Amino acid sequence: QEALKEFFRVLKPRGVLVILEFLKKDNPTWLDKISGFYTNKVLPLVGGVISKNYGAYSYLPQSIEGFLSLEGLKFELKNAGFEIVRTEDSIAQISTTMLVRKS
Repeated sequence: QEALKEFFRVLKPRGVLVILEFLKKDNPTWLDKISGFYTNKVLPLVGGVISKNYGAYSYLPQSIEGFLSLEGLKFELKNAGFEIVRTEDSIAQISTTMLVRKS
């Protein structure tokens, strides 16, 4: 909430904010389960090997589980004064891009 308030404060009227986020799924589908396997197993391994920082990538699945769902984030954004312009899932619904505008 503090970050959203700060985004709102620094944006000009009708300013646009783009958010790319890994969101928690309320009702996971079979595709979500496959992407969950990728996020929980493959991404930490590959990211850790490439970066030599396994901790950063093993933390990612835990942070996703502790984060909001799409509906929860929309609610928080609206409460902070943003208008939801567009949301779009990435291929395999691994991440979500949101375009919001300062009301």
